[in-house]
Amino acid sequence: EAQCPFHGFQYDKDDLVKLIPANGSSSPVPQRYHVNSYHAQEAYGFIWVFWSDQTSAVPELPFFEELKENFFIQS
Repeated sequence: EAQCPFHGFQYDKDDLVKLIPANGSSSPVPQRYHVNSYHAQEAYGFIWVFWSDQTSAVPELPFFEELKENFFIQS
């Protein structure tokens, strides 16, 4: 389980909100309260987010071929 540090919402392992403290512990939580998650990965010094529910269809990351190697120069 996880909890939002600001609102105190409590989430279960399926990303559904199980408790909204401001509504009281006996109040039912509407089904629309859940967390959407998306595939993300780091590459070439950027964080790439794929706005799709199909993680099996993650495309190859677009980037300039000539910049893929040694893109960032360490000082």
